[in-house]
Amino acid sequence: MPEQVTITITITVPATAGVATSAVRRGPPPPPRPAGKPPRTPEPLDRLRARAAPRRTPMPLERLRTLAAPRRTPEPLETLRARAGPRRTREPLETLRARARAAATGGRQGAGGRPRAAAPRRAPGRHAAGAGGGDEAGAGREVRPPAPGGVPAAPNRCELRGRVLQARPSPAFPERWELRLEILESRPLHGPNFARPGQVVDAYVVRPTRPIREGTVIVAEAEFVGDQRGGRFQLFDPAEAPDG
Repeated sequence: MPEQVTITITITVPATAGVATSAVRRGPPPPPRPAGKPPRTPEPLDRLRARAAPRRTPMPLERLRTLAAPRRTPEPLETLRARAGPRRTREPLETLRARARAAATGGRQGAGGRPRAAAPRRAPGRHAAGAGGGDEAGAGREVRPPAPGGVPAAPNRCELRGRVLQARPSPAFPERWELRLEILESRPLHGPNFARPGQVVDAYVVRPTRPIREGTVIVAEAEFVGDQRGGRFQLFDPAEAPDG
């Protein structure tokens, strides 16, 4: 029987540069990083949203001109004081008290702040207007035309009998005749009666249909037009009294 022979061969391979024995890299090598530049960090979400906001709308030209206008220079203090004028000096307490007393007494004050005596009231016959006109008649007293600013008399109508002292055309109103009457009798028709016997009053007639002569006695319906300080009567269709 042949004899068996065992032969052992050992092969040694040297390691080459750039080749790892433990692992093999596939694909091209990565590009080299620049020296001194750190890797880029991702931006926060709020910053990205702010950057994606719409752009600002340009301002109108008039607005830009207003903003570009020069600001007003403040005026000096002396100029402001001169424009405001002098300050009002406070009045003494006694002057204020005297003025208050004058207002409370209706402004009737004499020298030294003393209140004046109240003016005596006029007789009811001097004023034709009023609530009832008064029962006392002032013989020969004159009823003057009303002054502005009074309270008009209430609606009234009466029948009167009077003597014509004067009759003439009105210089202001061509269609009127102005009369001066001495009231002899009166009778109320409705409303208060302002015609008192014995009074001398002013009256007028609009477009008289009959001639009116001085010295005659006439009868007519009349309405008082005026206020509490005086007035005149408007006569309606005056005629001479049959027994005048």
